[in-house]
Amino acid sequence: MTKKRRKKKKMRLKVKNFIILVVFICLIFVIGSKIMNNDEKFSDNNKIKSVFSNKKNEEKKKQEKLLNEYNKCLTEKYNEKDNTDVLNDKISKLDSYIYSKYRASVYYEDINTGFSYKYKEEQEYYGASLIKIVEAMYLLDEAEKGNVDLENTKIKYEAKYKADFSKGMKTRKIGEEVSLKDLIEYAITYSDNSAHFMLINYIGTSTLREYAKGLGATKISVTSGDTFGNQNTVDMNIYLHHAYEIINSKTKYSDFLKKIMLNDDTNALNLTGSDNIIIAHKYGQYDTYYHDVGIAFYDEPYYVSIMTSHGRGKYIEIVNDISKEINELHNIFHEERQKRCHLDVYGS
Repeated sequence: MTKKRRKKKKMRLKVKNFIILVVFICLIFVIGSKIMNNDEKFSDNNKIKSVFSNKKNEEKKKQEKLLNEYNKCLTEKYNEKDNTDVLNDKISKLDSYIYSKYRASVYYEDINTGFSYKYKEEQEYYGASLIKIVEAMYLLDEAEKGNVDLENTKIKYEAKYKADFSKGMKTRKIGEEVSLKDLIEYAITYSDNSAHFMLINYIGTSTLREYAKGLGATKISVTSGDTFGNQNTVDMNIYLHHAYEIINSKTKYSDFLKKIMLNDDTNALNLTGSDNIIIAHKYGQYDTYYHDVGIAFYDEPYYVSIMTSHGRGKYIEIVNDISKEINELHNIFHEERQKRCHLDVYGS
């Protein structure tokens, strides 16, 4: 091979190697660019995801804050903002309805908010067996203080205590000793009159009057000559407040009081229907008087006291009709508040 040919061969080899090098460099550049682009895209995607996640968290916190404000609004005490046209219209119609149809007094109170409706609430009536709820609460309070043992303290059933309308004591014999706890149960569950006479004799009318006044009542008028006395719906609402306190105190006799008040014995307050509202109650009836007072353990609980002069008429239907009207008022109040709170918090 001539010198000239060898020189050309070397030259071609150099060119070939140069081309390969250039191609290799180009490949590295292309690959590197793609990797860098992918890294940038990955970084951009992460940034987008991060921004989206932050916005989502911010929105979630915002919604949680609004929900807390809404729930707070729902549970606040009754105030002027609650007096919507719809609610005021219902109250006006209810006043006219009771006035035109019944001889009655009413006191309703929403337990959580304090919203109330009153109609001739201070009018006095012969209270009859309503006094028995006061006797029961007095003894339960004394038991809680350790001043009396309801199970082991017993009273002898004497002939002088025997009375009509004594469903519980009919199962007992004259001369038998009956515990205070059983007497309380008979007095509330069955409105047992014999049990009442035994309890009031044990407590004393002056002691019971002082106890009632201590709770805030002003119209209690029991005496040794009349162990039932007068009442009004204002005082009955006070007694229901205290009964609710006892029931919710989670003490020894909390469940006992709720159980004996949750009875169907002449219960004119109970409401049947889709909600089937069961109202813990105590009724009172004598001659021309019939009353029923109680606590509705509802989604939104309330007190209701209805006293009437319809004891010789269709008193169950009358009190039940008023109870339905009160429940409707109760529902309207909460529906209106929900609307108002939603508007205040969410703006629509």
